[in-house]
Amino acid sequence: MTYDDLDDKKFDIRNSPNPDFFPPEILEFLKKNSDLFRLNTGLYSRISKRVVFALQYLMYKQYPALKTETRPSVIRRLENMLWIPCTEVFLTKINKLLHTHNTGGSVRDMYPRLDEWVKVYARPPKLHLVNEDIPPCHWKLGDTRWKVAAKKQNAEILEFFQWEQSRKSEFINLLQDICFKQYPELLDLSSDEWVVFAKIIGEEYDLFKTECEYVEGFIDYNFPEDYINLPFDKYIDKCTELTPKISKKAQEKRNRRIAGEAI
Repeated sequence: MTYDDLDDKKFDIRNSPNPDFFPPEILEFLKKNSDLFRLNTGLYSRISKRVVFALQYLMYKQYPALKTETRPSVIRRLENMLWIPCTEVFLTKINKLLHTHNTGGSVRDMYPRLDEWVKVYARPPKLHLVNEDIPPCHWKLGDTRWKVAAKKQNAEILEFFQWEQSRKSEFINLLQDICFKQYPELLDLSSDEWVVFAKIIGEEYDLFKTECEYVEGFIDYNFPEDYINLPFDKYIDKCTELTPKISKKAQEKRNRRIAGEAI
């Protein structure tokens, strides 16, 4: 089963208020703020369930080590990540953007750093390779040996770049597919609003990636369950206490994942 196998009938909840139940003034308010009302109706419920299901599907695909985890505290951390920041907060931001669009608001007034976001979120990522013809100032082994070392380094940089961008694209395409189907008015966003949309999804991916990699590392390091919710500085202290053998083994696993192994 994939996230596309979800049946809409499971989420067949009425999306409009009953006119025989609400007083006229409430109905008028709901009419003027229909997109905000929708946030707390069946449409929101349907989307949130789809997002959680889809992200869980992708999480286990991109981070298969997480699928084998059975410790309650670790599972709870992953579930909280999927439900709260990656779904509730994400959809709230999307709904705020749509409300601004539907009411004719200006995202430039709301987000003064919009032009900065264009450079970060609305342009293709750049691949930064080392110069194979010019050795760095610290290199003391000659130009020929530098060319060999640089080619190897660039091959590794390219492999990691392609691996990382492929995973990010998979995440973005998945979320966009859900959002566009459930919120078709997103397709009518202005260019400035598209930048805000790109930022929302970009930040969403960064959060998803950071949290999944955190738990993946936790598993690779064979940490006990009670370490999972340590304050970050305390967790880093535990990482620095790892033996070289454990650290090396964890890094080797990561390198194998980048090379394409599902571990």
